[in-house]
Amino acid sequence: MSSKLLATKLLILIWLFMLASCTSLMPTATDIAIRPTETPTVDFESLRGQFEQSLVQTGDFTDNFTGQTIFDIPPLDPQYPYEILPTADLIVRQEIRNEYTKKTGDVIIFLYQETQSRDNAFGTVKWSNNSVDIGEKGAWTSAKFWTDNWTEIVFTRCHAFVFISIHGLSGELTANYARRLDRRIGPLVCQ
Repeated sequence: MSSKLLATKLLILIWLFMLASCTSLMPTATDIAIRPTETPTVDFESLRGQFEQSLVQTGDFTDNFTGQTIFDIPPLDPQYPYEILPTADLIVRQEIRNEYTKKTGDVIIFLYQETQSRDNAFGTVKWSNNSVDIGEKGAWTSAKFWTDNWTEIVFTRCHAFVFISIHGLSGELTANYARRLDRRIGPLVCQ
């Protein structure tokens, strides 16, 4: 063998030994921890005050309608069995009152970490096929009892399922309120 060929084989052999020693430094499949996909969670409780400030604001309704007491539970109303909804991670509810009656309605935000639970809540409460262009999905119903209008609107936005029920206010004014509420809560629920 020529000395050149012997030197080349020797260099290749040294290179192979060096390469073999380096592969032990390379991670293998067992060295890499496989982490399950994590769903980001939103700390709704830390946002409670912002939700409460967003529910009813000056100018949302005519002068004789105002937001009143804020609760963290839905109303006890046999007409709406809220207990059949998926358990929400946070509930923020405000009563709507007018100067003529004690209570004229509610706005309730049910907050869910999982959009599937939110969609189940929407599907459970959505009683009408009257869709409305509010939120990601929205529906409404309206009726008139004697001289009193009654409107209910439900919609979803990111982590929120929103239920609005107001008596004594037209469907148009209630829908305008729902659109303003949707814009206000969007930054809070779409994190």
